[in-house]
Amino acid sequence: MSPDTFREPPFLLTFLEPQNLVKMTWTPKNVDSARASCAADEKTRLLAQYKDMQALRRCRQSSTVLPPVTLSDEPGTWSYDTMNSRLRNDILKRTFAENKEFLETHPECLRRLQALDAEMAKSLTSPLQYLPENEESEKEARGNNAYAVDVESADVRFWNSSILAHWVEVGATWATAPWLIAELFFYRRIAYAFRHFTTRYDPFEKQKLAGLRGCAPMLTRFGESLGRMHGAAGSASNDPLVFKAGLRSAVLGALQGNAADLSLWPCSHQEAEDEIGPETSASSTMGEDQEDASRLLCDDFEAFFKDVQTLVASGVSAETRDGATRHRTAFIFVDNAGSEVLADMWLACVLLEYDVVDKVVFYVKQYPIFVSDAMPKDFELTYDWIQRQATPERPSVVALADLWRSYVESGKWEVKAHTYFCMPFEYSDMPSKLFEELRDSAAVVISKGDANYRHILGDRAWSFQTPFSEVAQYMPCPLLALRKLKGTIACGIPAEKEKYAQETDKCWMVNGKWGVIHYYTPHQQTGTATSKHDKSNCTAAIKSAATVCAT
Repeated sequence: MSPDTFREPPFLLTFLEPQNLVKMTWTPKNVDSARASCAADEKTRLLAQYKDMQALRRCRQSSTVLPPVTLSDEPGTWSYDTMNSRLRNDILKRTFAENKEFLETHPECLRRLQALDAEMAKSLTSPLQYLPENEESEKEARGNNAYAVDVESADVRFWNSSILAHWVEVGATWATAPWLIAELFFYRRIAYAFRHFTTRYDPFEKQKLAGLRGCAPMLTRFGESLGRMHGAAGSASNDPLVFKAGLRSAVLGALQGNAADLSLWPCSHQEAEDEIGPETSASSTMGEDQEDASRLLCDDFEAFFKDVQTLVASGVSAETRDGATRHRTAFIFVDNAGSEVLADMWLACVLLEYDVVDKVVFYVKQYPIFVSDAMPKDFELTYDWIQRQATPERPSVVALADLWRSYVESGKWEVKAHTYFCMPFEYSDMPSKLFEELRDSAAVVISKGDANYRHILGDRAWSFQTPFSEVAQYMPCPLLALRKLKGTIACGIPAEKEKYAQETDKCWMVNGKWGVIHYYTPHQQTGTATSKHDKSNCTAAIKSAATVCAT
């Protein structure tokens, strides 16, 4: 899609019914009018988000003893290899190659990307720099279906004043600034290079589309599972054993879906160029819902299921603090687009069909980061792909697509984007409105993937044996974290599990083959965190894995 092409807003998604293509809700008679209305709403929403982030709510107890944040200046660590090698040699190199045509016709974007490449070539000594002020006029921005100029200006000011100021003033480099800040700023610089706020161009879109290739069998399996779930009665079984097995299968499938991460295991250049074909490197592991138990380093599913049973027994509505009736919602902090989103959709479907919740909100990123992280338009791309699979020859997929379309039309599924998820904050520091939304509406937050996990832990060197309930005690609602390990930040792993992983797989912390199912609920709180953080042992384990696997 051309950057100048009007992309319909998320509520205009389409699905394929057995005989014809239909719009989800309505088709605007005046596209220009619809665009102007959506742009105005988007501007208001985004500016409100930046304002709310100016004074983050500090949710963690001030007396909590915290381990240090992770830096990228120690050779032999995974963070060092990421910031001083992988980002430039893998991700930037691939970004140049896969966007060659765009860069040839946008020389200013090429110049900006080359400037970033030059900085990353000397990341140990290149100091962080402020983002340049917005250069586009309001007229040019509107002509390109861009974000409002006020939005980009707000983003630049926020990065410069609230995130970068301290580190620029002390002369921090890409390697000596906190890893999470430096890595997320790297992706913000890519967005700046491609003038994303003006063009809405996603330099990673080819990879995301290729990530869906080969997922048709996975979609068919979900359709067949839906048929078995409903059976002759046409609704989900009341058998508690069937319910538990179905939910566990969906949770494990969502965990396995997190094995796809295009920033670490991209599709080949040819796969990214092809529109159709067999499975790709990002989809070849998809569709398995039986996780190898020996590679599950923590499994809190039983605790989660116990609370789920309580939710189902108590019904689907409750009262807010003000006494008003509100529906209970599952919030999914989405990680990767493509095949992982499909697995997340199936988990959301299971939660709704078994009446665990009556609404699911998918929280996604506002602009492109971490290559494959999902944005609102990636859900549109996924829906478009689903509709192409829903043919009369595949009735189970048609039934699944119809059901999922009904979720969107009825408001049971909602996709939201928040700029907060593109920022390098620990989730203990949260915008007040987001915190209140989770506190008042969340039956559970389901956090997916490595980046969200790093945010939960503050990218800190917690002892691997620190209980997850201690780390996440600031959350105002139940939290289920599903993560395949792709980095050296972790907690809640029993010592015997850690020992087994070290002896079994020298790359266990970074190869995406080992996973955790963590669960926290506020009634687990026992007071202030007091665990001792044995940095020496933790650092030794991290260096041991990273040194071997960096190559």
